[in-house]
Amino acid sequence: MKVFLAFGFVHKIATFEKTAGFQALVQFSNSETASAAKNALDERSIPSYLLPDHVGPCTLRINFSAHTDLNVKFQSHRSR
Repeated sequence: MKVFLAFGFVHKIATFEKTAGFQALVQFSNSETASAAKNALDERSIPSYLLPDHVGPCTLRINFSAHTDLNVKFQSHRSR
């Protein structure tokens, strides 16, 4: 989440694991903030100091969702 906070308020976030790997849905307050984050972070690596010790290099691949609102059904360590 710290990676995305640099671009503005993160309204909602949900993380999950699929066969392709770890994924996250991030909703910003507006589309301009989301565009700025995507343009700056797509294909970039998350700095190692933001990752747990047991996690290796992590490259972000960012796409826009067809959904306009992220529906978080409950709060946990995986969704807020």
